[in-house]
Amino acid sequence: VGVSFVRGRDFDAAERSHDGAIIIGSGLARRLWGGADAIGRRFVSVEVGPNLRGTRTFTIVGVVDDATTGARDGDLPPLPSASHRDGARIFMPRVHTTGHLLVRTRGPAEHLLPAIRAAAVDEAPTLPIVAARTLAAVEAAERRSVVTAITAAGGTGALALLLSAIGLYAVVAFAVGQRVREIGIRTALGAESRQVVRVFVRRGLSLCLFGLVIGLLLWIAGARVISAVQGSEPPTGILGLSVLVAVFVIGVALLASWIPARAAARIDPLAALRVE
Repeated sequence: VGVSFVRGRDFDAAERSHDGAIIIGSGLARRLWGGADAIGRRFVSVEVGPNLRGTRTFTIVGVVDDATTGARDGDLPPLPSASHRDGARIFMPRVHTTGHLLVRTRGPAEHLLPAIRAAAVDEAPTLPIVAARTLAAVEAAERRSVVTAITAAGGTGALALLLSAIGLYAVVAFAVGQRVREIGIRTALGAESRQVVRVFVRRGLSLCLFGLVIGLLLWIAGARVISAVQGSEPPTGILGLSVLVAVFVIGVALLASWIPARAAARIDPLAALRVE
């Protein structure tokens, strides 16, 4: 059905005739064995019932990406030793009892959903069909949730950056107001405009770099802690993204500092010396 493999392979012809092999989801493999290879490891299933008692052993032959199956934390009952947010994905070559049926179609699958529902009802009239969705619909729902989260995070970040720029502008503008006489004296003694601008821009950038270093270190440390808790690798490209964010923030800080600094460089020395 187009589910992508992270490790291992699909069932072969011999495995399709018996229940000795299984394929599991990447989330379950990560929870049970961390970064170790899950291929070749075994599960022992204990069957208990009125007329049934015994065990069966299953060997893992493949690990699939949970994202391509539409799996999300909490979709399935948890393992006994796992937290209540975790679910497990296990695929078997023959269906005995399952909550999902995956069907590959030729062409668009949306129009075949009624036919698939009808066939399922004919084969198992006593089993209710809770939902029938295409993989494209599952992916679209996942994509919408990711876009919503990114939009919310990006909006919060943009608002924080705007407030920081306004605050930095106010700090530099206040410093300019407090040093008007000094600026007038410097200008009267021959200081050039770019020298005056450099003094206040340097002050604003020093404040920006101080906060930026602390923020980036906390962000990188937080990303690593979250990855360690989830049992996954830190996101790739985090260093490049940090550099991009730093360049963008420094650019905003430079503009917020340059505007009041430029105004300070245009102060008339005679008017500045008369300021009380």
